[in-house]
Amino acid sequence: MNHVSSHPPAAAGTRPGLIVRVWPVAIVAVAIMLVPSLTLAVSALTMLLQLSLSCICNLSPARRPDAAARIPDAGVEASVTRLCVHIAARNEPPGVLIATLESLREQVGAPDHEVIVVINNTPARNLWQPIEDWCRAAGPRFRFVRRDNVTGAKAGALNIALAQTDASASHIVVLDADYRVVPGFLAMVGRELRATGADFIQFPQAYRHMSPRTEGLSFELAEYFNRHARAANLVHAMLLTGTLSVIRRDALAAVGGWPSQSCTEDAELGTALIAAGYRGVFVDRIVGRGLMPLDLRNLHRQRARWAAGNARVLVEGLRRWRRGGRDAGAGPFQRLLVVAQLATWLNLGAIAVVTLILGVGQAAIGGWTGQGAALADATILLSAATMALILLATVYPMLSATLPRVPVAVRLQALASRLSMLPIAACATIDGVRRKRQKFIITAKTRPGGATARIDGPLFLTASLGVALISVAVLSGGPVVALAGGLLLLPPLGGLAIRGPLSRYAADVLAGEA
Repeated sequence: MNHVSSHPPAAAGTRPGLIVRVWPVAIVAVAIMLVPSLTLAVSALTMLLQLSLSCICNLSPARRPDAAARIPDAGVEASVTRLCVHIAARNEPPGVLIATLESLREQVGAPDHEVIVVINNTPARNLWQPIEDWCRAAGPRFRFVRRDNVTGAKAGALNIALAQTDASASHIVVLDADYRVVPGFLAMVGRELRATGADFIQFPQAYRHMSPRTEGLSFELAEYFNRHARAANLVHAMLLTGTLSVIRRDALAAVGGWPSQSCTEDAELGTALIAAGYRGVFVDRIVGRGLMPLDLRNLHRQRARWAAGNARVLVEGLRRWRRGGRDAGAGPFQRLLVVAQLATWLNLGAIAVVTLILGVGQAAIGGWTGQGAALADATILLSAATMALILLATVYPMLSATLPRVPVAVRLQALASRLSMLPIAACATIDGVRRKRQKFIITAKTRPGGATARIDGPLFLTASLGVALISVAVLSGGPVVALAGGLLLLPPLGGLAIRGPLSRYAADVLAGEA
């Protein structure tokens, strides 16, 4: 039998094997010419976006002559019939939570109120049984609820508390399990609600067991309230931060309760309330203090959650505004200050580092082939400039003269703390933009994880890249690459600088909470 091939004969003079051999070479040639252009475009876009973030985050609306005129009329007093305090806890040490409950039992002059404690997804009986016993002994004002298989993390638990709330409650007060409040806290809540007519109120977060040697760790967070919260208060655009928060119950119900799309349900709820036209007020008085993470690893895990969650909320908010969704209650200046709050922990350093490394590689290839060397040099310059901009945006608020009575040593310690968190925040920013559903990570606050004595993974990688870039610069004589490598060494140095203060703080907490 004769077999006839279904393939047409090759044209005369052609060699099929030649195409196979030339194809990879063509890909490499196109990549050498095209990739530097794409990398340069990405680095330029990153620079522009980071510049926008830095300008927004360092906005000073208090200096605007028309800022005060934008404050809505708050002449109508809020009706406060009853407060309901919600505390959601999972695997919390009983002693920490009981101390918080005791601070609520010691309230003086408070409006009528109740306290609901929701223990969720905590199978260990030794963690929830003491809480149930305490609530039973404290009387009917304290209600204990335990649920397993709760979805939505903290938001899911708070929605359970909302469903359990008595119908007569007019406002919800949210506390973290580790926050002890002053005896006049609930009385102050009632007075502020009546005086401002606000739909929701946020008090500043603060930490206990602080000393002069560790005060900078606390100031790093306080700077957010000193700058962003005060600015947002000018136009009632303050977001919620998840503890020491007060929300009108019908407003909370109107936006569908606590959202669980992001891992920062507080910021997500705040944006939803503002978008729906509700007014928030920042009350600049410390009324409660909680616990900071005790080691570098947990401190970074907490900041990663804040950055990833806020990045997701920011992306969804921008989409909603672009579509013209339910944002009739949010004016342009309110939106700008909402973006400033959400962008506080964000930076595009991860993209800048990637484009920098690509630029260095492309410059090396360009030196061999003579192709794309100028584009690679421009990429390196823009990437290094982006990293320098991130550093300047971090240094400026910590060392600015808005609070002149804060000692320089405290500011420098706060600066070291924030520098140490830049790499993890950069990675979390990308993760938050990329992931629509996020996992809520609980940070341990009552036992150190042993990471105070060394720099952790992200800082070690950052240090390694910095040393590598400086080595490349020494060999090739590139001052911009050397500068970028030096900038990458600053976060690890910041981590090493706060190693001692974190260890001292952990010792003070373990001694004080015993």
